[in-house]
Amino acid sequence: MNPVTDHDRYLVTGARGMLGQAVLAVLRAQGRAVRGADLPEVDLTDPAVVRRVWETERPTHVIHCAAYTNVDGAESDGELCMRLNVRMPERVARACAQIGARMLMISTDFVFDGQARRPYRETDPTGPLSVYGRTKLEGEQAAAAVLEDLQIARTAWLFGPGKRNFVSAMIERMRKGIPLRVVDDQWGSPTYTGDLAGRLVELSRLEERGVFHLVNGGMTTWCGLTRKAAELAGFVSYAIEAIDTASYPLPAHRPAWSVLDCSRAWALGVTPMRDWTEALAEYI
Repeated sequence: MNPVTDHDRYLVTGARGMLGQAVLAVLRAQGRAVRGADLPEVDLTDPAVVRRVWETERPTHVIHCAAYTNVDGAESDGELCMRLNVRMPERVARACAQIGARMLMISTDFVFDGQARRPYRETDPTGPLSVYGRTKLEGEQAAAAVLEDLQIARTAWLFGPGKRNFVSAMIERMRKGIPLRVVDDQWGSPTYTGDLAGRLVELSRLEERGVFHLVNGGMTTWCGLTRKAAELAGFVSYAIEAIDTASYPLPAHRPAWSVLDCSRAWALGVTPMRDWTEALAEYI
């Protein structure tokens, strides 16, 4: 891993998002020179804005967290999703290429079709089932086509402070006494933004390029995650009904299995992430 140098300058896009806030916090705690970029001040869909920001800030490292993440909304708003998940990372990658900056972009487990029954490796075939998943994969490809100095970190099922997320939404419903019916046949690895942010910074220091998987340890279903959150939040006896995906139809199809194999990152020196249950306990 490369030592910190005085000339290292980080730029974090999507800095007001749940993950962007966590990445900024880690970099500031480490004493790194860092700036955040997000709406409304910085519109990364505007090529002139991107050129101006990159030429002014001259970052050596860009961590690109900005994205369209409304999975169901993407099914009816494909053009906006394409603009934010494909054209924007391509534009950011091109700007990085022009000034010689490294780029680390965030991608998703939704690039896979969910047919596997072992954790997905970076080299496994992709097959997104949704507009969101397809645009994230196309965004990976678009950025890679214009920037050699690129890292892609696929992650999954994010929760953390700063923004509403699945865990906070479920606890909010419990507090209001709303009955819960939660899907129990989709498997993944819930991932805490506080843990992920530190690993992203570690990854950004490595010389290796390409795709990496980064999630907390262990696996569960959405129902399993909800039940653990209920236990940790003091709703031990709360009634949570386990249902199958067919009983809760949504506009976007989700992979039934999207557990990710992180062994490549761990083997290269990125600190392995703790089990999701430990991270959830800290969050709650």
